[in-house]
Amino acid sequence: MGRYPMEGVVPLAASLDVLGPMARDVDGIRALDAIMHGGITENAELENAQVRLVLPKLDGFGVSPEVMEMFERCADGLSASGIHVDRRDISALMNTHQLFSEHGTLVSTEAREQICKLADLSNPEIDPQIRARLEYAMPMTLGEVAYLRKLRSVLQAEMAAQLKGELLLMPTVPDLPPLVETVAHDTAAFQKANAVSLRLTMMTAFLNMPSLALPVDRAKPSHSVSVCGVALQDEAVLAAGKRIESALR
Repeated sequence: MGRYPMEGVVPLAASLDVLGPMARDVDGIRALDAIMHGGITENAELENAQVRLVLPKLDGFGVSPEVMEMFERCADGLSASGIHVDRRDISALMNTHQLFSEHGTLVSTEAREQICKLADLSNPEIDPQIRARLEYAMPMTLGEVAYLRKLRSVLQAEMAAQLKGELLLMPTVPDLPPLVETVAHDTAAFQKANAVSLRLTMMTAFLNMPSLALPVDRAKPSHSVSVCGVALQDEAVLAAGKRIESALR
């Protein structure tokens, strides 16, 4: 949050959304980042530092066998290439997941508020799948929103303490994408698939973690990993991303 100017941008969830550059490789991301950020940040220490990754335990997050197998192969390959890989429990992730399960997410209430400023949910031009998602997100009380924001600060501090300056590596999404025909006309199936696809990135956004998604196998959808840092570690994530990309290739 705060890395890129947001003038002229209509966010879906104001406390969570940032601009995200996309490119064919990490060099392209870094070039776009320099333009959007307002200048290249040279940091020889970061460029030459050893990449140290933490792989969290993923039990309880519904990661599919295929994605987990991909993730394990990726981790083994990175370790073999000389990148330091440490496996340990990161309770901040599970605590965030449980918070969402019990109290909902900030994005649901913020998105509903934002869209309702622009259009009535009964407007027929709103995609019916989007309308269903927004209607499902019942308005929260001010106390409920305040509780989520208070716990957000606590969990961000917890994540920083547990990573100790290292970077998190996890699958970008927990499962394979659904076939279009299985969700296009089935609202329940669409909502379920949407929630699954956002399960992991929703947590890192809530924890304000700059993240870089990298394809592991370009021929296989969802075969992707994300390297994530804590707030203000953007340059460290980009520098590590370049090394990880090279190892994956």
